[in-house]
Amino acid sequence: MRNLMGELRPQGLDDYGLAAPLRALAAEFSKRTGIPTTVSASADELHFDHAAELAMYRITQETLNNITKYAGARSVGIELGKSGNTVTLSIEDDGIGFDALQLERQESSAGYGLQIMRERAEAVGASLRVETGPGLGTAVIVEYSTVQAPEHSSKGP
Repeated sequence: MRNLMGELRPQGLDDYGLAAPLRALAAEFSKRTGIPTTVSASADELHFDHAAELAMYRITQETLNNITKYAGARSVGIELGKSGNTVTLSIEDDGIGFDALQLERQESSAGYGLQIMRERAEAVGASLRVETGPGLGTAVIVEYSTVQAPEHSSKGP
């Protein structure tokens, strides 16, 4: 039950920001899969909108899940940083990559995880892009501006 609760709302997110839960997630992922995973955070106690932090955590979970299923990766790197008003999360693997355009054209459940990740990012006013190609590995990059337009602010009127 404790593990399930941690997946729903990771421990430390409210107290320590996103870096600490990402490190715990990466350690668990490495232990479970045997894939070495590093986390680099320019600001360990970086805090921003709670909904955006949780969305980035969930996107990382889904990306790691996809890496396990499809990538054939030998290593994974997660970077979290802030430059000006922009927080950037990058999850990169050295796996087999894929043809993103072909995946988008398919009318099946293929790409469903990417669609959910993109919707999760957009729901908090972030952008998500995927950089990949056959044989090139994959990078999932989320950018969130800490200065949000009113429709993306989690604060009340």
